[in-house]
Amino acid sequence: MAFSIESTYDGRGLFEEECIASGTLTSGELIALTAGAGKPTATACAATAKPDGIVAKGGLTTTDCTFVRILPGDVMVTKAMAADGSTALTAAEVATHTALVGSQAQRIATGSLFLDGVTVAGGTLELISFDPTTCKARVRFTVAS
Repeated sequence: MAFSIESTYDGRGLFEEECIASGTLTSGELIALTAGAGKPTATACAATAKPDGIVAKGGLTTTDCTFVRILPGDVMVTKAMAADGSTALTAAEVATHTALVGSQAQRIATGSLFLDGVTVAGGTLELISFDPTTCKARVRFTVAS
């Protein structure tokens, strides 16, 4: 499960916007945007970067993609994985992650599709809730631009 928007702070509608992919983008991936000539350029969000949106329709480098913009206060749902985003958390990591609820210390994993459940320093998302059975996490985007 990649990132999805559960709710918005102000109840606004969610609209897809166009962007140009810088690298291959996958649906559900968090992205950072930079101004381009016309459409913004979207890059997979780094572990400690401020996410600007979630990819709705991905694509290859230099192709048109669509994304949904996220703003401070928006709540997202995703799964917590190991630092590489490809393996499940160990029992000790689940316990550590559970203890982080309420902490603005969540990092985005490599690939921008999951939370980094191992290394939390320098995170940009606040963990609202965490289900230790499914490793499903709810996070709030709270970082000022």
